[in-house]
Amino acid sequence: GTEYMPSLKGVILFIETDDFGGEHAAFEFERDLQSLLHLPDAKLIQGIVLGRFQKGSGLDLAKIRYIFWFGFFAKILGTPSSSIKMSNKL
Repeated sequence: GTEYMPSLKGVILFIETDDFGGEHAAFEFERDLQSLLHLPDAKLIQGIVLGRFQKGSGLDLAKIRYIFWFGFFAKILGTPSSSIKMSNKL
């Protein structure tokens, strides 16, 4: 985050990833997401919508669920992981 980073207050994030990272794409996605969620106003994010993930990224529904369910996501937003609602429509 720099002074050029827009505020996250009230935003809905639309997130996708490509396969440019090759075998490391899943790790890069998680790292980038965690970097974003560690910003000071991350608690003000209203929602996250996941877009398409390139097949070459190695991210499937199970890995995406793992990143959001067991990652720092719930801790950063102060939400118990049991209350996160996820759709199977990915």
